[in-house]
Formats: sequence, C-alpha cells, structure tokens
Amino acid sequence: KANLTIYTQNASKIYGDTDPEFTFSADGLKIGDSITDLDRSNAGTNVGSYEIDLYTLNDGNNGNNYNVTLHTGKLTITPKDITVTADAVTQVYGDPEKALTYQTNGLIADDTLSGSLERASGKTVGEYAIMQGTLANSNYNIHFTGADYTITKRDLTITAGDILGHTYG
Repeated sequence: KANLTIYTQNASKIYGDTDPEFTFSADGLKIGDSITDLDRSNAGTNVGSYEIDLYTLNDGNNGNNYNVTLHTGKLTITPKDITVTADAVTQVYGDPEKALTYQTNGLIADDTLSGSLERASGKTVGEYAIMQGTLANSNYNIHFTGADYTITKRDLTITAGDILGHTYG
C-alpha cells in the first residue's frame, strides 16, 4: 500500500446556512486516483466546531491501495444575526401589569428564544425602559431594540356630597 496523507481544510458558516464545499490537500495521491465526498461524521447544526473527517477515496480498490493518515479540519458554525424589537406597552396606573412582548426578524424555522424581557422597576406614572433581560438562544446574535413601558394617570372622579348648612354664630 502507498502512504497517503490527507489534510482537510478548516471552513466556517453561519448558523442555518448550508455547509460550504470542503477542501483538502493530499500528499501521496497517485495519478488517476481522487478524493471526493468530504464531509463530517458529526453533522451537528448548532453553533460550535465539528471535525471534517469523512471522505471517499477513489482508487479502483475501495481505498485499499493506501495507508491513509487523516488530519482533520474543523467546520466552525457561528451565530446568525437577528433583530428583536420590544413592543411598547401602556398601562393605566393601578391596573394589573401587562406582559412584555416582542417581534423577531431572522429566526429560522421553528427556532425560539428562551428567557424573558425585563423592564426598569417602577409602579408610578412615568416611562420605564423595556430591556432584553434573559432573552437568548446560543445560535443567534441578538440585536435588540428596546421600547417603553408607560404608566399613565388614572381618571378619578370626585363627587361632592350634599352641602351641609349651619347657622352663623
């Protein structure tokens, strides 16, 4: 058997994209033989690093003409950028607090975010910032746009009772 050393090259992609075409270099490959179908045995799709460690050796003998040494490269999956925009909320003073909601742009398929938004504390009339809080997903870089949680004045009606009279002196 001939000695063959395969060096798979590092590659990267953004979460949700298809794998790039993997490349390699080889020392000892004989003329007419080829290497195809570079892939990875751990085809994880989440952010992280995965070894590029699968290949097909086309030598007319199912790869049996070579003693192969494989130096694996890594496929690095990086987070995808998305936007999250908080919805503005208005509440009347004294009413129950309302839920904090948001809109997303860029989430893939059935992906969701975990955690929740937060708002600056306060229960009196005023505006309070809505912040990202613990909202996250490790496959995404979240670009957050906040909004305000506004507490408005409560209408109050005061009705005077009957006028009481009294005698002077």
